[in-house]
Amino acid sequence: MSDTLPSIALVAAAYLVGSIPSAYLIGRLIAGIDIREYGSGNVGASNVSVHVGKKWVAPIALFDVFAKGFLPVYVGGAVLLDLGPLVQAITALAAMCGHNWPVFLKFSGGRGISVGLGSMLAYGVPLFVLWATIPGVLFSLTPWRDSAVSWLLATILLPAWAIWAGYGSWVAVYGVGFALITIIRRVTSGGFKDSLLTYGELTPSRLVWNRMIYDRDIASRDAWVHSRPNPGN
Repeated sequence: MSDTLPSIALVAAAYLVGSIPSAYLIGRLIAGIDIREYGSGNVGASNVSVHVGKKWVAPIALFDVFAKGFLPVYVGGAVLLDLGPLVQAITALAAMCGHNWPVFLKFSGGRGISVGLGSMLAYGVPLFVLWATIPGVLFSLTPWRDSAVSWLLATILLPAWAIWAGYGSWVAVYGVGFALITIIRRVTSGGFKDSLLTYGELTPSRLVWNRMIYDRDIASRDAWVHSRPNPGN
């Protein structure tokens, strides 16, 4: 019982810190734009790179990885509060939910990959290296070479790799939660009706497939990242 209030406070703080829209703030302060209205509409470093400038990717990524992902898990771990692995896993997922559905942007945020990397760093470097590099290397050898596909593969394989690497069931549970949050965020990243009207060739099933696998509404990545997600608005 003595750990209940600190655990709740840590999870709530992780969500609020995760909700700080670093990419959105850079877009507003540097370019005077709402990054949600450009390219993929994603509130993340990759969209900022295309529409604001590549030099802003590093500060956004560092903040998201360390302030949002690493710090809450580290604080909840044995080094500081000693709240246990389950609370660490819930805290990491709360930070990811904050990034993906930030309260400060009416729940329209990013994808949480950078936050997840920070959490993995707090769990341990070997698992982080496996999760972050193997799918990318494999897909770099294929004709697709699509980062969205490789990240999805990495996310789905994370629970199995957690067990294989000996990190315990609690990390596997975190991996399942991570995968579910990632897929839900991709599929619900925009209005279905607006996208179907904008891209007349799409069917509902194709739209869901494109979002889940490629993290975009249409097949062409170049057309997607260099245009507005709702051209008619």
